[in-house]
Amino acid sequence: MKNPYRFHKKGVWFVGLFLFTLTLTRLPGWTEPQASSANDSVLTASYAALPVKPYVWSNSRKLALAETLSHWVVETLERENARVGVLARQGSVFTRLFDPTGMTHSGFVFQEPATGEWITYSLYSDPANNRKTALLWRQSIKDFFYGQINDRKEALLLLPPMDLQERLLQRLRANPFQSLLPVHHHYNLVAPLESVLSFNCTKWVVLNLFAARENSDDVPALIGRMRQEYAVKPLRPRFLVRLVLKRKPDVNWEELNPPGTVQTVTVDSLYKAPLFEKRFLFSDSED
Repeated sequence: MKNPYRFHKKGVWFVGLFLFTLTLTRLPGWTEPQASSANDSVLTASYAALPVKPYVWSNSRKLALAETLSHWVVETLERENARVGVLARQGSVFTRLFDPTGMTHSGFVFQEPATGEWITYSLYSDPANNRKTALLWRQSIKDFFYGQINDRKEALLLLPPMDLQERLLQRLRANPFQSLLPVHHHYNLVAPLESVLSFNCTKWVVLNLFAARENSDDVPALIGRMRQEYAVKPLRPRFLVRLVLKRKPDVNWEELNPPGTVQTVTVDSLYKAPLFEKRFLFSDSED
């Protein structure tokens, strides 16, 4: 199912009340379903030497959602003869208060040459380090969506122009992506656009799109180009949103400048970026 981009703000007051209730208790940080151990699951191919992040499919409802969305993604990619795309999935319940897409996690999807399987690369906060640092993971499309923490059947698939897809594919196979994470980097859900050390998953996606376009791994220079060309509207979250964000371990509020102003790469800004030739939305939600 392919729909135009239309997200609604229905239920914002209910979400705000729900958030207020949550802030009265100790928040767990809306962690995603736990992955099974991946210590022994490391690819040997040089172009894909990233740890695998599989999930134990113990939730039949989430599995059905993941199967529906993954089937749509593969069908769309193959119909469009795509080489590389960008996927985004739904986030936590409060996301729509500052991003109308309701999506917070994004990554690349491409076809592994050795097996023909469509796989994803995406950046996660590392639970082993209290979510302060980032890790790159390889997943199947089904596992990518199984990690979603709500029940909304919505997903975005964004396709760059074919020449940029080819450059991205070459970089995926050469495995330069990890080199774009500086040694002393850290993870921040509200990572400032100008920071060369602070990343969230969507900022990492955009950095790699610019790296492929410019054929460069110079992170400071690429961040500079992003600041010039990538439009990110500064946001000043309301009190309840600030309160919730500050309690999450993967949020570094102190590095925002000016204080309290969020100017980070969101899925909404990703969708609107002039980096893509085609945009597809799957939506099976009632509202």
